[in-house]
Amino acid sequence: MVSKKNIKMIEEKSRDEKQRFSIRKLSVGAASVLIGLAFTVYGGQTVQADTTEASQVTTAQENNEETGNEKSENTVLDNSNDIENSATTASKTPSSSVEEKAPSITIDASSSLKNKNDNIEVKDDNAKVNKTMQSSSVDKANNVTSNEKTESQQAVNTKEDNPTKSEDTKKVNSTAINVGSNENTEVASAQQTNNFEVDKGTTFATNEKTEANSTNVSENVDSIEVPSNKLTTDTLNISKKTVSANVTNAVYTMKTVTSNAANDVNKNKLRSTTMILAAEVEDPNAVTVSDAKGFINAIQNGTATTINVAKDLNLAEQTDKEYTEITIKNKRNIVIQSDNPEEKRTIDFSGYSFDMDTQNSVTFKDLNIYARSYWGLVYNAGGYTFDNVNFTGSQLIYTKPWINSTLTFKNNITANSVSSYVGPLDGKTRDTQQNGGQQILQFEGGTNQIIFDENSNVTLTTEDANALEIDGGTATIDVKDGANVAINPHSKGNPEHRNGIGTGDVARAIAANAKMTINIDPNSTLTINTEKVDGDKDVAGALYLNSEAALNVNGKLVINSNGTPSANKSNGVPVYINGSAKINVGNGGSFSLDATNLGNYSSSLISINGKGTVKLDPHSSFKISGDGTGNVTAINLSSGSTFTSDQPDSFTIDLSANTSTGKSLIKNGAINFTRVKTVTDGSESQPLGKIDVTYDRNGNATSYIITAQDENTVKQVGEGLANKNLIDLVKAGEDVTLSNLHLSKNNVLTGTVASSGSNNPIYVTVTVGGVSTNVPVAGNYTVYTNTKGTVTSNNIAYAAQTASTGGNFSIDLSKLASKLTDDTQVKVTATKDFVEATQIESVAALRALNTTTLQELVDAAPAEEAKPSYYNATAEAQKAYTDAISTGKLFLLIQIITIKLTLMMP
Repeated sequence: MVSKKNIKMIEEKSRDEKQRFSIRKLSVGAASVLIGLAFTVYGGQTVQADTTEASQVTTAQENNEETGNEKSENTVLDNSNDIENSATTASKTPSSSVEEKAPSITIDASSSLKNKNDNIEVKDDNAKVNKTMQSSSVDKANNVTSNEKTESQQAVNTKEDNPTKSEDTKKVNSTAINVGSNENTEVASAQQTNNFEVDKGTTFATNEKTEANSTNVSENVDSIEVPSNKLTTDTLNISKKTVSANVTNAVYTMKTVTSNAANDVNKNKLRSTTMILAAEVEDPNAVTVSDAKGFINAIQNGTATTINVAKDLNLAEQTDKEYTEITIKNKRNIVIQSDNPEEKRTIDFSGYSFDMDTQNSVTFKDLNIYARSYWGLVYNAGGYTFDNVNFTGSQLIYTKPWINSTLTFKNNITANSVSSYVGPLDGKTRDTQQNGGQQILQFEGGTNQIIFDENSNVTLTTEDANALEIDGGTATIDVKDGANVAINPHSKGNPEHRNGIGTGDVARAIAANAKMTINIDPNSTLTINTEKVDGDKDVAGALYLNSEAALNVNGKLVINSNGTPSANKSNGVPVYINGSAKINVGNGGSFSLDATNLGNYSSSLISINGKGTVKLDPHSSFKISGDGTGNVTAINLSSGSTFTSDQPDSFTIDLSANTSTGKSLIKNGAINFTRVKTVTDGSESQPLGKIDVTYDRNGNATSYIITAQDENTVKQVGEGLANKNLIDLVKAGEDVTLSNLHLSKNNVLTGTVASSGSNNPIYVTVTVGGVSTNVPVAGNYTVYTNTKGTVTSNNIAYAAQTASTGGNFSIDLSKLASKLTDDTQVKVTATKDFVEATQIESVAALRALNTTTLQELVDAAPAEEAKPSYYNATAEAQKAYTDAISTGKLFLLIQIITIKLTLMMP
């Protein structure tokens, strides 16, 4: 009520204007909560409530020029991506329900979050790291788990000149670089999220230990409902909603939280961003990094076992030298991966190398990596995994003898050792240590394993070095099922000479002074390409195995040598094995070496300097071929070395493209092959039982033994051994199967044989107790033997014969009844084209009924009874069949009962 005489008051009341209220003091109720929230997020600037919805928005402007270097109490944010988000978490509230209407509130979001938020600190991502630096101390954030003793100063060691790989030099001239003020700084970056969209009704849970990037909110709120339809680009409109409190195990429900308040710090432009409370409690062992400084800190000082890389990183922004060593303080297994598996992140390590120096492992996943240091990305670790990674740089891995390491390549991998590269992120050309003379990996010693995982596709290429080098100890290379591996070494004449590897100036694909085993699984391929290209001084070698070696080839080993090898340089032949060597090509495996453009090369393609054994299993393949004009030798063995094979699919040594008369197929060794045929001008000989040939040091066949069922065949093959152009052997015939052996109570032996291929019959022979006396003879076949030009013959008796495709046989052993005791061993052999199938069983086992076959017959009875052959048969025949099935069922039941009773007996 205004007095009529109070003209001033009347005029003010009648004035045409809208009422506005400035609320600065918090009180109990929903308005208090909302305004408290605004104070917390925006540093306490004025919040104005408009009582008229149609009024113009009034905002409190803040000076964008204010500095924001205030101490952070709750959150550390990285400004390298612009501050575009802020997370809010609700704290505990008393267990009471409060519902109160709140006026519509408009909050100005134009002011800088950096400048006004007392709880946020922004890191300067543009600061360069000098040779030595001091990192400023940062107060502990209320909600960030921090290292109580944060390192405040670390020295950075850089090298402009190429150091030698000396452990003393490495350790003395290097210290760790501390690039972060808090070991969990990366947690803040990991949990910042731009442009999150939250649907109504989404529930978020937080615990008492709020995530590091969340901002504390008033302790008097449990849940806030905010309408999303009031959102504009520059303002955050919070309309009238219900505020309720309900504390249950400190779980807070935000039904809808939508905001659009963020500031582009660098360009002073407003951006629309959605703020959410913590969407979920993230794995405390994972951290996300988005700048080089945070990445280095996460590895060096952090404790997270998973480091997610959110952006391309250029570590040269911190220090750009050929070598910068960083010691990992918290030794642990580490996974470094792209935060998005669909998008590979790029990391230019420059000269950074991180020291693990323990048996812990490191994994790199979904990344493109560039590096300058020859100490590897992570030095001296117990395990390495590269999963879907491309590497370009000096060297991928280096370990010392006291570390036993396992390296695994997964999915798609390329690794290139180069002398220099153009930085993918800044376009600068960076030289690498040793200028390209570095390996992909180097193990000094210990017990190590290299795994090319199942179905992986791996390509390893060097510019002037061994690709895989093992300087000592024991090493195993496993090429798993389905893997496809290609190794491409190049040799420019200056590979690294270290640890007495002995390869000299000629680089190799695989070089080892260690005891080496190479396993190539079925369906996998290891291809080694040693092509001489422009700039190469020598043709690189494929294998240099200097201290015992075993190659187990059950898949494919393919060696392609293109150019003239440098045999006079440290045994620079394509394949060199020193000491005891075993090459085993398994069933279905394949070993091939194709040497082209040999020129006047006059040395070996494969040289085994020691006792070597090459064994080819049935259905394996082995081929060596070469051209040129020099006195080339395909295989040079040492005295006592042998090639053995049984029914290989093919064995070929082909020097027909070489024009020299002094060439040799094999020197200093013997081949012992069984069940093969020779191939001459495309025509196959009759099957050979065996062919044993001994070659002298000049490559001449000095002795041989050849067997066949045809006399002319053994003569022709013997004469062909003087041919130094070609030896071509294939399997003698197809496999033979022998099954269903049974000895009746009347001592009649029955069984089934089967085969395919030639039209020759299948012969069955039997011995009882090791002898064939009194075994019936159905006929004989003759085997001819050529021993160094002398041919003899021998008749082989057989007890049964079937057609070429096989069938059932029956042999009456009743004359041996007295010898057919239960423990007597009976040997049955089925032979076709010298290909055999043999079974040895006791008499007791042969007399036992084949319950497996009986069970199959019983199980098939319903189907058989549905066939016309059954229901069209006579009643007597049907009854005989059903009676037999019933008898079989009864017998099987008795067998089961007998077994159970036997098991129950003490």
